[in-house]
Amino acid sequence: MKRSVRHYYDSFGWDKDESGRYRDQSEDTRAVVAAYWARANARAGRFLPGGRRLLDAGCGPILRPQQRELYETFDLPVCVDFSAAAIKEARQKVGSRVGFVQADVTMLPFRAGTFEAVLSSHVLYHIPASEQANAIFDLYRVLARGGTCVILYGFGTSTLATLAPGIAAGLRRLRRAAAKAKALISRPANQAPVRSARPAPSSDALIAEPAAAPPIYFYAHDWEWLQHTLPSGWDVEIRSWASLDAETTWRLFRDTAASRRALATVSWLEERLPTLMARLGAYPMIILRKPAMATGNGHEPESRLADDDRSQRRADADLTAAQKSVMRSSDGS
Repeated sequence: MKRSVRHYYDSFGWDKDESGRYRDQSEDTRAVVAAYWARANARAGRFLPGGRRLLDAGCGPILRPQQRELYETFDLPVCVDFSAAAIKEARQKVGSRVGFVQADVTMLPFRAGTFEAVLSSHVLYHIPASEQANAIFDLYRVLARGGTCVILYGFGTSTLATLAPGIAAGLRRLRRAAAKAKALISRPANQAPVRSARPAPSSDALIAEPAAAPPIYFYAHDWEWLQHTLPSGWDVEIRSWASLDAETTWRLFRDTAASRRALATVSWLEERLPTLMARLGAYPMIILRKPAMATGNGHEPESRLADDDRSQRRADADLTAAQKSVMRSSDGS
């Protein structure tokens, strides 16, 4: 399965179409939803305030400006991806200041406690279902004491997405009723109704269909799996990253002021009721904070999370060597 995912991204996902977009970019890019996605993309960075070392695990080709902005706040940002195409594209965008390592997120080639901040965006659900917990444990293993790890996950479906078709149908009926009422009000009393011509397609409908994509492995665990998998002794917070997915925004929102207000309201709810919106929505944000001192609570799997003082000291001593190594890797591309 991992091999098929890597083949998908190397041969299709990070290839560009005629417009210059990556073929895997399936998000809704219309202007009406731009502010909503910008607010979502800015959320992860709020929990990663900058420092010495950042790991972006599954960096892709650096799709969003927020990634580059985040890298600027760290002395040594390191990008990991197992797709050679992703690393090639990313390296062209950020230059030699960022280190690159081609590796599997479930078996990170770093000492315990190496990074003060770890980010993994929309990666875990493309990892085999039985290995997703191992990936979380390994991201936590390489996190330094006092550091924060942010994982953007997806549930595959959500309560809001399930309700979307019914809401969209109701909105269409309301729009038709409003149009008929407006026509009746504006028509002179002695004028017979005139059947209007079929309206021209809206700008939303004039977007070309993307090229047929080859299959890619996807498995999304549910909320209960997260609650069961994340050890009770960890400092864990699950918030909403984005409660809407692209299919839902396409169904519900047109290029109107009312749609923009509705999307702003959804963003407001995601901030004010983060746990509820994470549970109801499409994309939860898992925030793991490692305590500054060892707690000795026994909840960390020893084989995966060996993060003793000796490991931390070795990680600190390796900073200069690691920086030189990733710079040489970047320069040699």
